[in-house]
Amino acid sequence: MDDLQKHISTLEEDVKQKIEQLRQTQNPRLLTPQHSTPKEQPRNLTDSGCQGLYLAAALRVFSDLPTDKKINYETLVKSLEERFAPPNQNELYRVQLKERRQRASETLPELGQTIRRLVIRAYPLAPIEVKETLSKDYFLDVLHDSEMRIKIKQSRPQNLNQAICLA
Repeated sequence: MDDLQKHISTLEEDVKQKIEQLRQTQNPRLLTPQHSTPKEQPRNLTDSGCQGLYLAAALRVFSDLPTDKKINYETLVKSLEERFAPPNQNELYRVQLKERRQRASETLPELGQTIRRLVIRAYPLAPIEVKETLSKDYFLDVLHDSEMRIKIKQSRPQNLNQAICLA
Protein backbone atom coordinates (compact mmCIF):
# COMPACT_ATOMS: atom_id res chain seq x y z
CA MET A 1 0.00 0.00 0.00
CA ASP A 2 2.92 2.37 0.71
CA ASP A 3 4.28 1.81 -2.79
CA LEU A 4 0.89 2.64 -4.27
CA GLN A 5 0.64 5.81 -2.18
CA LYS A 6 4.12 6.87 -3.33
CA HIS A 7 3.17 6.18 -6.94
CA ILE A 8 0.00 8.28 -6.61
CA SER A 9 1.98 11.12 -5.03
CA THR A 10 4.53 10.96 -7.84
CA LEU A 11 1.79 11.11 -10.45
CA GLU A 12 0.19 14.09 -8.71
CA GLU A 13 3.52 15.92 -8.67
CA ASP A 14 4.13 15.18 -12.35
CA VAL A 15 0.72 16.56 -13.28
CA LYS A 16 1.27 19.66 -11.13
CA GLN A 17 4.61 20.28 -12.85
CA LYS A 18 3.02 19.94 -16.29
CA ILE A 19 0.29 22.40 -15.32
CA GLU A 20 2.90 24.85 -14.08
CA GLN A 21 4.82 24.51 -17.35
CA LEU A 22 1.60 25.24 -19.24
CA ARG A 23 0.96 28.27 -17.04
CA GLN A 24 4.35 29.66 -17.95
CA THR A 25 3.99 29.09 -21.69
CA GLN A 26 0.27 29.62 -22.27
CA ASN A 27 -2.31 32.30 -21.68
CA PRO A 28 -3.15 31.92 -17.97
CA ARG A 29 -6.85 32.54 -18.62
CA LEU A 30 -7.00 29.24 -20.51
CA LEU A 31 -6.10 27.39 -17.33
CA THR A 32 -9.01 28.71 -15.30
CA PRO A 33 -12.11 26.52 -15.05
CA GLN A 34 -14.56 29.18 -16.24
CA HIS A 35 -14.18 31.65 -19.09
CA SER A 36 -15.87 35.03 -18.98
CA THR A 37 -16.73 35.27 -22.68
CA PRO A 38 -17.30 32.74 -25.45
CA LYS A 39 -14.36 34.16 -27.45
CA GLU A 40 -12.02 32.97 -24.70
CA GLN A 41 -13.26 29.39 -24.98
CA PRO A 42 -10.66 27.00 -26.39
CA ARG A 43 -11.58 25.93 -29.91
CA ASN A 44 -10.72 22.23 -29.68
CA LEU A 45 -9.26 19.56 -27.45
CA THR A 46 -5.96 19.49 -29.32
CA ASP A 47 -5.14 23.04 -28.21
CA SER A 48 -2.48 22.71 -25.50
CA GLY A 49 -4.17 25.42 -23.42
CA CYS A 50 -7.41 23.47 -23.54
CA GLN A 51 -5.60 20.29 -22.59
CA GLY A 52 -4.08 22.14 -19.65
CA LEU A 53 -7.52 23.31 -18.57
CA TYR A 54 -8.91 19.79 -18.51
CA LEU A 55 -5.78 18.41 -16.93
CA ALA A 56 -5.98 20.99 -14.14
CA ALA A 57 -9.67 20.27 -13.54
CA ALA A 58 -9.03 16.51 -13.56
CA LEU A 59 -6.21 16.97 -11.06
CA ARG A 60 -8.54 18.90 -8.76
CA VAL A 61 -11.08 16.09 -8.90
CA PHE A 62 -8.35 13.49 -8.39
CA SER A 63 -6.75 15.30 -5.45
CA ASP A 64 -10.12 15.66 -3.69
CA LEU A 65 -10.73 11.90 -3.75
CA PRO A 66 -9.85 9.77 -0.74
CA THR A 67 -6.88 7.44 -1.28
CA ASP A 68 -9.02 4.30 -1.42
CA LYS A 69 -11.02 5.76 -4.32
CA LYS A 70 -7.89 6.80 -6.20
CA ILE A 71 -6.80 3.19 -6.60
CA ASN A 72 -10.18 1.97 -7.88
CA TYR A 73 -10.45 2.59 -11.62
CA GLU A 74 -14.26 2.49 -11.76
CA THR A 75 -14.58 5.00 -8.91
CA LEU A 76 -12.04 7.29 -10.53
CA VAL A 77 -13.83 7.16 -13.89
CA LYS A 78 -17.19 7.79 -12.20
CA SER A 79 -15.79 10.82 -10.35
CA LEU A 80 -14.36 12.29 -13.54
CA GLU A 81 -17.61 11.67 -15.42
CA GLU A 82 -19.56 13.43 -12.67
CA ARG A 83 -17.25 16.42 -13.02
CA PHE A 84 -17.05 16.66 -16.80
CA ALA A 85 -20.36 15.12 -17.93
CA PRO A 86 -23.01 15.52 -15.24
CA PRO A 87 -25.79 12.99 -15.86
CA ASN A 88 -28.77 15.26 -15.17
CA GLN A 89 -27.95 17.92 -17.75
CA ASN A 90 -30.02 16.38 -20.57
CA GLU A 91 -33.08 18.49 -19.84
CA LEU A 92 -31.00 21.66 -19.81
CA TYR A 93 -29.64 20.85 -23.27
CA ARG A 94 -33.14 20.09 -24.56
CA VAL A 95 -34.32 23.50 -23.39
CA GLN A 96 -31.29 25.13 -25.03
CA LEU A 97 -32.19 23.35 -28.27
CA LYS A 98 -35.78 24.57 -28.16
CA GLU A 99 -34.74 28.14 -27.38
CA ARG A 100 -31.83 28.27 -29.84
CA ARG A 101 -32.06 30.82 -32.67
CA GLN A 102 -29.67 31.70 -35.44
CA ARG A 103 -27.51 34.66 -34.44
CA ALA A 104 -26.95 37.54 -36.85
CA SER A 105 -23.23 36.92 -37.40
CA GLU A 106 -23.40 33.13 -37.15
CA THR A 107 -22.53 31.10 -40.23
CA LEU A 108 -24.65 28.11 -41.15
CA PRO A 109 -21.86 25.58 -40.50
CA GLU A 110 -21.32 27.13 -37.04
CA LEU A 111 -25.04 26.94 -36.34
CA GLY A 112 -25.14 23.33 -37.54
CA GLN A 113 -22.22 22.36 -35.32
CA THR A 114 -23.84 24.00 -32.30
CA ILE A 115 -27.12 22.19 -32.97
CA ARG A 116 -25.29 18.87 -33.42
CA ARG A 117 -23.41 19.34 -30.12
CA LEU A 118 -26.62 20.18 -28.22
CA VAL A 119 -28.47 17.18 -29.71
CA ILE A 120 -25.63 14.83 -28.73
CA ARG A 121 -25.74 16.17 -25.18
CA ALA A 122 -29.53 16.28 -24.93
CA TYR A 123 -30.05 12.74 -26.25
CA PRO A 124 -26.90 10.79 -25.32
CA LEU A 125 -28.57 7.37 -25.50
CA ALA A 126 -30.40 7.87 -28.80
CA PRO A 127 -29.19 5.94 -31.85
CA ILE A 128 -27.03 7.91 -34.30
CA GLU A 129 -29.79 7.93 -36.93
CA VAL A 130 -32.19 9.58 -34.47
CA LYS A 131 -29.55 12.16 -33.53
CA GLU A 132 -28.96 12.98 -37.20
CA THR A 133 -32.68 13.44 -37.83
CA LEU A 134 -33.11 15.59 -34.73
CA SER A 135 -30.07 17.69 -35.66
CA LYS A 136 -31.41 18.27 -39.17
CA ASP A 137 -34.91 19.15 -37.91
CA TYR A 138 -33.67 21.54 -35.21
CA PHE A 139 -31.31 23.17 -37.71
CA LEU A 140 -34.15 23.81 -40.14
CA ASP A 141 -36.39 25.14 -37.38
CA VAL A 142 -33.90 27.80 -36.24
CA LEU A 143 -33.13 29.28 -39.68
CA HIS A 144 -34.20 32.92 -40.03
CA ASP A 145 -34.95 32.76 -43.73
CA SER A 146 -38.29 30.99 -44.14
CA GLU A 147 -37.91 30.69 -47.93
CA MET A 148 -34.58 28.93 -47.48
CA ARG A 149 -36.13 26.66 -44.85
CA ILE A 150 -38.94 25.65 -47.24
CA LYS A 151 -36.53 25.10 -50.14
CA ILE A 152 -34.30 22.88 -48.02
CA LYS A 153 -37.25 20.88 -46.70
CA GLN A 154 -38.49 20.34 -50.26
CA SER A 155 -35.09 18.89 -51.14
CA ARG A 156 -35.55 16.33 -48.37
CA PRO A 157 -32.03 16.18 -46.95
CA GLN A 158 -31.18 12.94 -45.19
CA ASN A 159 -28.97 14.47 -42.52
CA LEU A 160 -27.64 17.71 -41.08
CA ASN A 161 -24.64 17.89 -43.42
CA GLN A 162 -26.88 17.71 -46.47
CA ALA A 163 -29.15 20.40 -45.03
CA ILE A 164 -26.17 22.69 -44.43
CA CYS A 165 -24.91 22.13 -47.99
CA LEU A 166 -28.34 22.93 -49.41
CA ALA A 167 -28.53 26.12 -47.37
